[in-house]
Amino acid sequence: NSLVLSWQWPSAPPGAQYELCYRGANAAGSWQTQRLSVAGASFSGQVLRNLSPNTSYAVAVQMMQGGSAPKRGAELLATTAPAPPSGLEAVTVADNSIKLRWRPSGGAGLRYAVYGSATLNFEKVYSGSELTCEVSGLTKGETYGFRVCAMNTAGGASDFSPEMTVKCGGGGGG
Repeated sequence: NSLVLSWQWPSAPPGAQYELCYRGANAAGSWQTQRLSVAGASFSGQVLRNLSPNTSYAVAVQMMQGGSAPKRGAELLATTAPAPPSGLEAVTVADNSIKLRWRPSGGAGLRYAVYGSATLNFEKVYSGSELTCEVSGLTKGETYGFRVCAMNTAGGASDFSPEMTVKCGGGGGG
C-alpha cells in the first residue's frame, strides 16, 4: 500500500519547493498532492503511503517557485504490491503429501508462490495462479511450515502470509 520514489529535477532554481502529485492511473480525477521537505532538486526514498494494494498510479513531481504556476514533470506509472493472501490452511494431509489452500488477494492477474520453512530449506514449493497446491515427497511424522505470497504482473510481491504448520501423516495445522 505504498510506493517508494526517487527523482532529480533538472536545473532547479534556489528556493524552489516540490510536491508529489498522484492519482489512479486510469482516473481522470484531480491530483492528490503531498508537500515535500527537501533542500535540493533531488531526493531519494520518498514514500507515498496509504495507497490501495495492487493498484496502478500516475505519479509526478511538481516544482513551485514564488507565485508562479507549478511546473509538473513527466508522469511515471507505478503499481503497488498486492495484499498478502490470507487463510492458508491444510485441506488434505496424507503420509507423504499435504494439500494447501488459501484465499486470494484482491485484483486481477495475480500469481502465488508458496515457500516451505526450514524443514524444506525455505524453498519455493509452488508457483502459479491457482489457490491450491499439493506438496509431495514429504516424510511421515515430520512437521512442515508454509507461507504464501502474491505477485502481480508489474513485478510487485506481497508480504508473506503468516506461517502455517502441519504434521505430515496426521496432526493439525496452526
